[in-house]
Amino acid sequence: MFGYVRPFKPQMRFCEYDAYKSIYCGLCRVLGKQYGVVARMTLSYDGTFLALMSAALSSDPAKVCAGRCTCNPLKKCSFYQGADAGLSYAATVNVLLSAARCRDGMADNRGFKKLAAGAMLLCLRRAERKAVLQEPETARVIAEQMEAQRRLEETHCAVPDAAAEPTAAMLAHFAAHLARDDSERRILSVLGYQLGRWIYLADALDDLEDDRKHGAYNPLAEKFRLSADSTPEQMRQALDYARQVLCANEARLSGAYELLNLHRLQPVLNNVIYEGLPAVRKQLPRPGRKRKQEEPHERSV
Repeated sequence: MFGYVRPFKPQMRFCEYDAYKSIYCGLCRVLGKQYGVVARMTLSYDGTFLALMSAALSSDPAKVCAGRCTCNPLKKCSFYQGADAGLSYAATVNVLLSAARCRDGMADNRGFKKLAAGAMLLCLRRAERKAVLQEPETARVIAEQMEAQRRLEETHCAVPDAAAEPTAAMLAHFAAHLARDDSERRILSVLGYQLGRWIYLADALDDLEDDRKHGAYNPLAEKFRLSADSTPEQMRQALDYARQVLCANEARLSGAYELLNLHRLQPVLNNVIYEGLPAVRKQLPRPGRKRKQEEPHERSV
């Protein structure tokens, strides 16, 4: 995952922030219990959103328990404990996607980055095997879409919509898995699809400057034929296009979201969708950003 789907904390009340953090910490605890200590390193904002959505859709009893942070025993935390399987599924997705991204990093990088990706994949091997047994259909979808993404990058696809399709398809599958009936499944599939497109294009926009300088694949750079020698006007056209597409995705995502029947946590989800996504978009591209790196665990909330 990429770490772009996060709340906009300046617009959150304390109770809303505490609720979000309880989901985040609850997902971290489930990752540790189901897949081991190393799996906690796969914790992401995007996985937390999946767990948050599952908790909001569930009408089953849920509670928040107090405890100590496993990574920092001196720190007190609140852990969401739902009666549904949402946290478990989000944990499985985190592990499977992290392993897939490690393989992608080994294929795309050289030197230390390739070794680091290989070492992380080795550490996740046992957790990944367990995750595949837990959710074989989701593992199959991730493998197929990652392969489709690889083929698109190899052919230097210059159509951003087409390049975003594999990520959109994955997120549509993840979101639809949370549905309780067919009607909800259709809504969640659209929401996940638009969110997946948004995430992929946000990442492409964030990486655009670095990718064009180093000649790395980027669908926006391909569409506007950008290179290290491109003019500021060419860059401006690419940036304006990407921001317009992201705005359109936000509108479609919001339309699907408003059709959902939420049982709890609606103010928190409202913040993420109506405040968080636009806030991230306005910050892109971020100057001096390290390529493809998620914020470290427990520093992101």
